[in-house]
Amino acid sequence: MIQFDLLTLAFATGLASIVSSSVMLVLWRINRDIAGVPQWTLSVLLSTGAFFASALRDVIPGPEFLSMLLSNTLSTCSVLVALEGCLRFRGFSRPHSVRYLLAAAALILLINWLLRDDMRARLLTIDLISFSGFVTIVVVMLRQLKNRAERMVYALPALFAAFPAAGIAIRWVDALDAHGAQSIAELATGNLIFLTGMIYIMGWTFSLTVACYYRAEQKIAHLAREDALTGLPNRRSIDEMLDRFLREAGRYKLPFGVVMVDMDDFKLFNDQYGHSFGDAVLKCVAQRLKVFQRDADFVGRLGGDEFVLIVNDVPTPEAARSLLRRLLHDVSGPVDIKGRLIEIKPSLGIALWPEDGSTADELLQVADKRMYAFKASKGEASA
Repeated sequence: MIQFDLLTLAFATGLASIVSSSVMLVLWRINRDIAGVPQWTLSVLLSTGAFFASALRDVIPGPEFLSMLLSNTLSTCSVLVALEGCLRFRGFSRPHSVRYLLAAAALILLINWLLRDDMRARLLTIDLISFSGFVTIVVVMLRQLKNRAERMVYALPALFAAFPAAGIAIRWVDALDAHGAQSIAELATGNLIFLTGMIYIMGWTFSLTVACYYRAEQKIAHLAREDALTGLPNRRSIDEMLDRFLREAGRYKLPFGVVMVDMDDFKLFNDQYGHSFGDAVLKCVAQRLKVFQRDADFVGRLGGDEFVLIVNDVPTPEAARSLLRRLLHDVSGPVDIKGRLIEIKPSLGIALWPEDGSTADELLQVADKRMYAFKASKGEASA
Protein backbone atom coordinates (compact mmCIF):
# COMPACT_ATOMS: atom_id res chain seq x y z
CA MET A 1 0.00 0.00 0.00
CA ILE A 2 1.33 3.45 -0.96
CA GLN A 3 2.14 5.59 2.09
CA PHE A 4 1.78 9.37 2.00
CA ASP A 5 3.68 11.86 4.09
CA LEU A 6 1.27 12.65 6.91
CA LEU A 7 2.55 16.16 7.64
CA THR A 8 2.30 17.23 3.98
CA LEU A 9 -1.20 15.80 3.61
CA ALA A 10 -2.35 17.38 6.85
CA PHE A 11 -1.00 20.78 5.83
CA ALA A 12 -2.59 20.57 2.38
CA THR A 13 -5.92 19.42 3.81
CA GLY A 14 -5.92 22.21 6.39
CA LEU A 15 -5.19 24.82 3.72
CA ALA A 16 -7.88 23.37 1.47
CA SER A 17 -10.35 23.47 4.36
CA ILE A 18 -9.65 27.15 5.04
CA VAL A 19 -9.96 28.11 1.37
CA SER A 20 -13.17 26.09 0.94
CA SER A 21 -14.73 27.59 4.07
CA SER A 22 -13.97 31.09 2.81
CA VAL A 23 -15.43 30.34 -0.62
CA MET A 24 -18.58 28.78 0.88
CA LEU A 25 -19.16 31.79 3.13
CA VAL A 26 -19.03 34.07 0.09
CA LEU A 27 -21.25 31.65 -1.85
CA TRP A 28 -23.77 31.70 1.00
CA ARG A 29 -23.81 35.50 1.13
CA ILE A 30 -24.57 35.68 -2.58
CA ASN A 31 -26.98 32.73 -2.88
CA ARG A 32 -28.82 32.62 0.45
CA ASP A 33 -32.16 32.36 -1.36
CA ILE A 34 -31.16 29.09 -3.07
CA ALA A 35 -32.36 26.10 -1.07
CA GLY A 36 -29.56 23.98 0.36
CA VAL A 37 -26.78 26.59 0.28
CA PRO A 38 -26.92 27.41 4.04
CA GLN A 39 -26.67 23.69 4.85
CA TRP A 40 -23.79 23.21 2.42
CA THR A 41 -21.92 26.14 3.99
CA LEU A 42 -22.46 24.78 7.50
CA SER A 43 -21.30 21.36 6.31
CA VAL A 44 -17.97 22.72 5.03
CA LEU A 45 -17.48 24.71 8.25
CA LEU A 46 -18.15 21.58 10.31
CA SER A 47 -15.70 19.61 8.18
CA THR A 48 -13.05 22.30 8.67
CA GLY A 49 -13.71 22.30 12.42
CA ALA A 50 -13.38 18.51 12.48
CA PHE A 51 -9.99 18.64 10.75
CA PHE A 52 -8.53 21.24 13.11
CA ALA A 53 -9.96 19.47 16.16
CA SER A 54 -8.02 16.39 15.06
CA ALA A 55 -4.87 18.21 13.91
CA LEU A 56 -4.47 20.31 17.06
CA ARG A 57 -4.92 17.52 19.57
CA ASP A 58 -1.17 17.53 20.31
CA VAL A 59 -1.08 21.34 20.67
CA ILE A 60 -4.09 22.01 22.89
CA PRO A 61 -3.76 20.49 26.39
CA GLY A 62 -6.49 18.15 27.61
CA PRO A 63 -7.61 14.54 27.31
CA GLU A 64 -6.92 13.11 23.85
CA PHE A 65 -10.32 11.44 23.62
CA LEU A 66 -12.03 14.86 23.74
CA SER A 67 -10.26 15.84 20.52
CA MET A 68 -11.30 12.54 18.98
CA LEU A 69 -14.86 12.97 20.23
CA LEU A 70 -15.14 16.45 18.74
CA SER A 71 -13.44 15.58 15.45
CA ASN A 72 -15.47 12.44 14.75
CA THR A 73 -18.76 14.05 15.73
CA LEU A 74 -18.17 17.16 13.61
CA SER A 75 -17.01 15.21 10.55
CA THR A 76 -19.94 12.78 10.62
CA CYS A 77 -22.46 15.56 11.21
CA SER A 78 -20.87 17.43 8.31
CA VAL A 79 -21.84 14.60 5.97
CA LEU A 80 -25.42 14.53 7.23
CA VAL A 81 -25.77 18.32 6.91
CA ALA A 82 -24.34 18.16 3.37
CA LEU A 83 -26.93 15.50 2.55
CA GLU A 84 -29.69 17.72 3.93
CA GLY A 85 -28.42 20.54 1.70
CA CYS A 86 -28.56 18.27 -1.35
CA LEU A 87 -32.10 17.16 -0.48
CA ARG A 88 -33.24 20.78 -0.19
CA PHE A 89 -31.43 21.85 -3.33
CA ARG A 90 -33.07 19.06 -5.36
CA GLY A 91 -36.49 19.60 -3.76
CA PHE A 92 -36.60 16.27 -1.86
CA SER A 93 -36.51 17.68 1.69
CA ARG A 94 -39.05 16.52 4.26
CA PRO A 95 -40.65 18.39 7.19
CA HIS A 96 -38.92 18.41 10.60
CA SER A 97 -35.52 17.69 9.04
CA VAL A 98 -33.79 19.92 11.62
CA ARG A 99 -35.12 17.71 14.41
CA TYR A 100 -33.80 14.63 12.64
CA LEU A 101 -30.37 16.24 12.24
CA LEU A 102 -30.19 17.19 15.91
CA ALA A 103 -31.25 13.69 16.93
CA ALA A 104 -28.62 12.20 14.59
CA ALA A 105 -25.93 14.50 16.02
CA ALA A 106 -26.82 13.40 19.55
CA LEU A 107 -26.68 9.75 18.50
CA ILE A 108 -23.29 10.20 16.81
CA LEU A 109 -21.91 11.94 19.90
CA LEU A 110 -23.19 9.11 22.08
CA ILE A 111 -21.62 6.43 19.85
CA ASN A 112 -18.27 8.21 19.88
CA TRP A 113 -18.40 8.49 23.67
CA LEU A 114 -19.34 4.86 24.25
CA LEU A 115 -16.65 3.61 21.84
CA ARG A 116 -13.95 6.12 22.83
CA ASP A 117 -11.58 3.37 24.01
CA ASP A 118 -12.11 1.07 21.02
CA MET A 119 -10.75 2.69 17.86
CA ARG A 120 -11.64 -0.26 15.63
CA ALA A 121 -15.27 -0.48 16.75
CA ARG A 122 -15.58 3.30 16.56
CA LEU A 123 -14.32 3.41 12.98
CA LEU A 124 -16.49 0.51 11.88
CA THR A 125 -19.57 2.27 13.24
CA ILE A 126 -18.93 5.93 12.41
CA ASP A 127 -17.38 5.25 9.00
CA LEU A 128 -20.45 3.25 8.05
CA ILE A 129 -22.67 6.26 8.82
CA SER A 130 -20.44 8.62 6.83
CA PHE A 131 -20.17 6.19 3.92
CA SER A 132 -23.97 5.84 3.79
CA GLY A 133 -24.34 9.62 3.83
CA PHE A 134 -21.93 10.17 0.94
CA VAL A 135 -23.51 7.40 -1.15
CA THR A 136 -26.95 8.94 -0.54
CA ILE A 137 -25.60 12.33 -1.68
CA VAL A 138 -24.49 10.71 -4.95
CA VAL A 139 -27.94 9.18 -5.44
CA VAL A 140 -29.80 12.41 -4.60
CA MET A 141 -27.73 14.54 -6.96
CA LEU A 142 -28.19 12.10 -9.85
CA ARG A 143 -31.94 11.49 -9.44
CA GLN A 144 -34.59 12.83 -11.80
CA LEU A 145 -32.30 14.90 -14.02
CA LYS A 146 -34.28 16.68 -16.72
CA ASN A 147 -31.72 17.45 -19.41
CA ARG A 148 -28.09 17.19 -20.45
CA ALA A 149 -27.12 20.42 -18.69
CA GLU A 150 -28.44 19.14 -15.35
CA ARG A 151 -26.64 15.84 -15.84
CA MET A 152 -23.35 17.66 -16.41
CA VAL A 153 -23.76 20.13 -13.53
CA TYR A 154 -25.14 17.81 -10.86
CA ALA A 155 -22.75 14.98 -11.72
CA LEU A 156 -19.88 17.13 -10.39
CA PRO A 157 -20.93 17.17 -6.71
CA ALA A 158 -21.89 13.50 -7.05
CA LEU A 159 -18.39 12.72 -8.35
CA PHE A 160 -16.59 14.56 -5.55
CA ALA A 161 -18.85 12.99 -2.91
CA ALA A 162 -17.82 9.60 -4.30
CA PHE A 163 -14.13 10.25 -3.43
CA PRO A 164 -14.52 10.28 0.37
CA ALA A 165 -17.02 7.43 0.09
CA ALA A 166 -14.33 5.35 -1.62
CA GLY A 167 -11.67 6.38 0.92
CA ILE A 168 -13.95 5.58 3.85
CA ALA A 169 -14.87 2.22 2.33
CA ILE A 170 -11.20 1.29 1.96
CA ARG A 171 -10.40 2.39 5.51
CA TRP A 172 -13.46 0.51 6.82
CA VAL A 173 -12.24 -2.73 5.25
CA ASP A 174 -8.75 -2.03 6.64
CA ALA A 175 -10.17 -1.44 10.12
CA LEU A 176 -12.22 -4.62 9.84
CA ASP A 177 -9.00 -6.63 9.42
CA ALA A 178 -6.84 -4.65 11.86
CA HIS A 179 -7.69 -6.39 15.12
CA GLY A 180 -4.68 -5.15 17.03
CA ALA A 181 -4.53 -1.53 15.83
CA GLN A 182 -4.78 1.08 18.55
CA SER A 183 -4.70 4.23 16.38
CA ILE A 184 -5.56 5.31 12.86
CA ALA A 185 -1.87 5.80 12.08
CA GLU A 186 -1.33 2.06 12.54
CA LEU A 187 -3.74 1.25 9.71
CA ALA A 188 -2.26 0.61 6.26
CA THR A 189 -4.66 3.17 4.84
CA GLY A 190 -4.34 5.59 7.74
CA ASN A 191 -3.28 8.56 5.60
CA LEU A 192 -5.59 7.83 2.67
CA ILE A 193 -8.47 9.65 4.33
CA PHE A 194 -6.47 12.89 4.25
CA LEU A 195 -5.97 12.60 0.48
CA THR A 196 -9.59 11.80 -0.31
CA GLY A 197 -10.72 14.46 2.17
CA MET A 198 -8.62 17.11 0.46
CA ILE A 199 -9.94 16.14 -2.99
CA TYR A 200 -13.49 16.16 -1.62
CA ILE A 201 -13.47 19.51 0.11
CA MET A 202 -11.88 21.37 -2.82
CA GLY A 203 -13.88 19.61 -5.53
CA TRP A 204 -17.09 19.77 -3.50
CA THR A 205 -16.78 23.54 -3.06
CA PHE A 206 -16.05 24.04 -6.75
CA SER A 207 -18.95 21.82 -7.83
CA LEU A 208 -21.39 23.59 -5.50
CA THR A 209 -20.33 26.93 -6.95
CA VAL A 210 -21.11 25.60 -10.44
CA ALA A 211 -24.47 24.21 -9.26
CA CYS A 212 -25.46 27.55 -7.68
CA TYR A 213 -24.45 29.45 -10.81
CA TYR A 214 -26.55 27.08 -12.93
CA ARG A 215 -29.55 27.42 -10.62
CA ALA A 216 -29.26 31.23 -10.66
CA GLU A 217 -29.12 31.23 -14.47
CA GLN A 218 -32.23 29.03 -14.54
CA LYS A 219 -34.03 31.47 -12.27
CA ILE A 220 -33.09 34.45 -14.44
CA ALA A 221 -34.24 32.65 -17.58
CA HIS A 222 -37.50 31.71 -15.86
CA LEU A 223 -38.16 35.27 -14.71
CA ALA A 224 -37.52 36.55 -18.23
CA ARG A 225 -40.44 34.39 -19.43
CA GLU A 226 -42.80 34.83 -16.49
CA ASP A 227 -45.32 37.56 -15.72
CA ALA A 228 -44.34 38.98 -12.34
CA LEU A 229 -47.92 39.62 -11.18
CA THR A 230 -49.80 36.45 -12.11
CA GLY A 231 -46.96 33.95 -12.42
CA LEU A 232 -48.21 33.03 -15.90
CA PRO A 233 -45.90 32.94 -18.94
CA ASN A 234 -45.45 36.42 -20.43
CA ARG A 235 -45.59 37.74 -24.00
CA ARG A 236 -42.17 36.34 -24.85
CA SER A 237 -43.23 32.85 -23.74
CA ILE A 238 -46.52 33.17 -25.62
CA ASP A 239 -44.69 33.92 -28.85
CA GLU A 240 -42.30 31.00 -28.31
CA MET A 241 -45.14 28.61 -27.50
CA LEU A 242 -47.18 29.71 -30.50
CA ASP A 243 -44.20 29.04 -32.75
CA ARG A 244 -43.86 25.59 -31.19
CA PHE A 245 -47.57 24.81 -31.69
CA LEU A 246 -47.34 25.95 -35.30
CA ARG A 247 -44.31 23.73 -35.99
CA GLU A 248 -45.95 20.68 -34.45
CA ALA A 249 -49.28 21.39 -36.16
CA GLY A 250 -47.55 21.67 -39.53
CA ARG A 251 -45.63 18.45 -38.97
CA TYR A 252 -48.41 16.30 -37.53
CA LYS A 253 -51.51 18.11 -38.88
CA LEU A 254 -52.91 18.65 -35.38
CA PRO A 255 -55.52 21.45 -35.25
CA PHE A 256 -55.44 23.86 -32.35
CA GLY A 257 -57.14 27.07 -31.23
CA VAL A 258 -55.87 30.40 -29.94
CA VAL A 259 -58.24 32.08 -27.47
CA MET A 260 -58.04 35.74 -26.45
CA VAL A 261 -59.48 36.56 -23.02
CA ASP A 262 -60.22 40.15 -22.01
CA MET A 263 -61.83 41.47 -18.82
CA ASP A 264 -64.97 43.61 -19.03
CA ASP A 265 -65.02 46.70 -16.80
CA PHE A 266 -61.43 46.19 -15.68
CA LYS A 267 -60.62 49.91 -15.96
CA LEU A 268 -63.60 50.59 -13.72
CA PHE A 269 -62.16 48.35 -11.00
CA ASN A 270 -58.86 50.21 -11.12
CA ASP A 271 -60.49 53.64 -11.11
CA GLN A 272 -62.92 52.90 -8.26
CA TYR A 273 -60.87 50.68 -5.97
CA GLY A 274 -57.23 51.23 -6.93
CA HIS A 275 -54.60 49.34 -8.87
CA SER A 276 -53.93 46.83 -6.09
CA PHE A 277 -57.57 45.78 -6.36
CA GLY A 278 -57.22 45.42 -10.12
CA ASP A 279 -54.08 43.31 -9.60
CA ALA A 280 -56.06 41.00 -7.31
CA VAL A 281 -58.71 40.62 -10.01
CA LEU A 282 -56.06 39.66 -12.58
CA LYS A 283 -54.61 37.07 -10.20
CA CYS A 284 -58.05 35.55 -9.74
CA VAL A 285 -58.61 35.33 -13.51
CA ALA A 286 -55.16 33.80 -13.97
CA GLN A 287 -55.93 31.16 -11.36
CA ARG A 288 -59.24 30.26 -13.02
CA LEU A 289 -57.52 29.95 -16.38
CA LYS A 290 -54.91 27.65 -14.86
CA VAL A 291 -57.65 25.43 -13.46
CA PHE A 292 -59.34 25.30 -16.88
CA GLN A 293 -56.09 24.54 -18.68
CA ARG A 294 -55.38 20.91 -19.57
CA ASP A 295 -51.88 19.40 -19.46
CA ALA A 296 -51.30 19.81 -23.20
CA ASP A 297 -52.70 23.37 -23.29
CA PHE A 298 -50.96 26.67 -22.59
CA VAL A 299 -52.10 29.86 -20.88
CA GLY A 300 -50.23 33.16 -20.61
CA ARG A 301 -50.75 36.84 -19.92
CA LEU A 302 -50.42 38.97 -23.02
CA GLY A 303 -50.45 42.25 -21.12
CA GLY A 304 -52.87 44.48 -19.21
CA ASP A 305 -56.09 42.52 -18.73
CA GLU A 306 -55.57 40.30 -21.80
CA PHE A 307 -54.75 36.62 -21.60
CA VAL A 308 -54.04 33.99 -24.26
CA LEU A 309 -55.05 30.34 -24.11
CA ILE A 310 -53.67 27.87 -26.69
CA VAL A 311 -55.79 24.74 -26.80
CA ASN A 312 -54.95 21.45 -28.50
CA ASP A 313 -57.43 19.40 -30.51
CA VAL A 314 -60.00 21.94 -31.70
CA PRO A 315 -60.85 20.45 -35.11
CA THR A 316 -64.14 22.19 -35.98
CA PRO A 317 -66.01 25.47 -35.41
CA GLU A 318 -68.54 23.55 -33.29
CA ALA A 319 -65.73 22.27 -31.06
CA ALA A 320 -64.49 25.87 -30.78
CA ARG A 321 -67.95 27.11 -29.72
CA SER A 322 -68.21 24.36 -27.14
CA LEU A 323 -64.77 25.29 -25.81
CA LEU A 324 -65.75 28.95 -25.47
CA ARG A 325 -68.96 28.08 -23.63
CA ARG A 326 -67.06 25.98 -21.09
CA LEU A 327 -64.34 28.58 -20.71
CA LEU A 328 -66.86 31.40 -20.22
CA HIS A 329 -68.64 29.36 -17.56
CA ASP A 330 -65.43 28.52 -15.66
CA VAL A 331 -63.89 31.99 -15.71
CA SER A 332 -67.05 34.04 -15.11
CA GLY A 333 -68.64 34.44 -11.73
CA PRO A 334 -68.47 36.34 -8.46
CA VAL A 335 -65.32 36.66 -6.37
CA ASP A 336 -64.66 38.32 -3.02
CA ILE A 337 -61.67 40.65 -3.21
CA LYS A 338 -60.70 42.67 -0.15
CA GLY A 339 -64.21 42.37 1.24
CA ARG A 340 -65.92 43.45 -1.99
CA LEU A 341 -67.99 41.02 -4.03
CA ILE A 342 -67.53 41.65 -7.74
CA GLU A 343 -68.58 39.82 -10.88
CA ILE A 344 -65.86 38.66 -13.27
CA LYS A 345 -67.14 38.95 -16.84
CA PRO A 346 -64.66 38.02 -19.57
CA SER A 347 -64.94 38.51 -23.32
CA LEU A 348 -63.58 35.71 -25.51
CA GLY A 349 -62.46 35.25 -29.09
CA ILE A 350 -60.96 32.21 -30.80
CA ALA A 351 -58.97 31.60 -33.98
CA LEU A 352 -58.43 28.12 -35.41
CA TRP A 353 -55.41 26.74 -37.21
CA PRO A 354 -55.29 26.43 -40.19
CA GLU A 355 -58.68 27.92 -41.14
CA ASP A 356 -58.09 31.37 -39.63
CA GLY A 357 -54.36 31.73 -40.16
CA SER A 358 -51.04 29.98 -40.59
CA THR A 359 -48.85 32.37 -38.58
CA ALA A 360 -48.84 33.54 -34.97
CA ASP A 361 -49.70 37.13 -35.93
CA GLU A 362 -52.63 36.05 -38.09
CA LEU A 363 -54.11 33.83 -35.38
CA LEU A 364 -53.72 36.49 -32.68
CA GLN A 365 -55.30 39.16 -34.89
CA VAL A 366 -58.31 36.98 -35.71
CA ALA A 367 -58.78 35.96 -32.07
CA ASP A 368 -58.47 39.60 -30.95
CA LYS A 369 -60.98 40.77 -33.57
CA ARG A 370 -63.53 38.13 -32.53
CA MET A 371 -63.00 38.90 -28.85
CA TYR A 372 -63.89 42.57 -29.42
CA ALA A 373 -66.87 41.51 -31.52
CA PHE A 374 -68.00 39.34 -28.60
CA LYS A 375 -67.57 42.29 -26.22
CA ALA A 376 -69.54 44.57 -28.55
CA SER A 377 -72.37 42.04 -28.85
CA LYS A 378 -72.71 41.96 -25.06
CA GLY A 379 -72.91 45.74 -25.00
CA GLU A 380 -75.63 45.77 -27.63
CA ALA A 381 -77.57 43.07 -25.75
CA SER A 382 -77.43 45.03 -22.49
CA ALA A 383 -78.53 48.21 -24.28
